[in-house]
Amino acid sequence: MKKINTLITIILALFIVSCATYKPKYKSEMTPQSDTSSEKEIETRFYLLGDAGVANSEKGGEAIKAFQKLIDDDDTKGDYVIFLGDNIYPHGLPSEGEKGRDEAEKQLDVQINSVKNFKGKTLFIPGNHDWYSDGLKGLKRQEKYVEKALNDKDAFQPEKGCPVEKINV
Repeated sequence: MKKINTLITIILALFIVSCATYKPKYKSEMTPQSDTSSEKEIETRFYLLGDAGVANSEKGGEAIKAFQKLIDDDDTKGDYVIFLGDNIYPHGLPSEGEKGRDEAEKQLDVQINSVKNFKGKTLFIPGNHDWYSDGLKGLKRQEKYVEKALNDKDAFQPEKGCPVEKINV
């Protein structure tokens, strides 16, 4: 009896799999839209950069330079550059005079300098590595540093390290 059940199960499985197709099936034939994206005007661009804290390394430096060249040609005030966290490797922004502070500032400066001529809005969001230097205290240090350098009190989000906060863009 077990052999028959096993055989039936295998046959059923093969039958179900054999009905699969690799092409999408649609109820009706789709027609291409006449409005192509090249005909539309771009309203807002979002430039997203993650793990930019390694930007002072050779590879990261090349990437930031290429990014800076791209956004230097962007003259739209409504665009956004968003640094998606891990802005400082490996342990966030230490206190003044602490070991690693100079290196951490260099990592932030590379990112900040890349957006100095950007006419849109720049936002920094903390990642897990940014929390590693005294948690919220370290984030507040990084927030003050970034906001002072960019002369923008809203450049570091979310405020007070609150992950539930949201902002409209």
